[in-house]
Amino acid sequence: MYFPVAHVRTVPARSLFDAFVSEVWNEPSVAASPRCDVYTDRSKWYVEVELPGIAKRDVHVSVEGDALHVKAERTEGETRFLFLRRERPIGKVEQSFRLGQNLDAERLEAKFEDGLLTISVPLKASALGREIPVT
Repeated sequence: MYFPVAHVRTVPARSLFDAFVSEVWNEPSVAASPRCDVYTDRSKWYVEVELPGIAKRDVHVSVEGDALHVKAERTEGETRFLFLRRERPIGKVEQSFRLGQNLDAERLEAKFEDGLLTISVPLKASALGREIPVT
């Protein structure tokens, strides 16, 4: 097999070693954090997490106490190719968010479409405020 020497020189030695160790001993890789945005309107908080190339069945959303967890795994699948350059990581991605006291985690909704996970968490009724009539 031919491995281009120029490509090997551009990769940091530590990365090559880590890849070799992970490949040979089949050690699990450390989970990466996906890109995400968190924003709000007057009634809900939204979390959007980029998960390109991940199947819906491999995306998991959970709530434990006041923490929202997003976990997913990008699997390699079968390939007959020898990669000369690979920038799209394979393995686990994880991200956690702390839910505030004003958010209603019981009514949380998650939708996954075109590699984008959108989670909406409504505010509790007590956090929305209300108009007080003046008499």
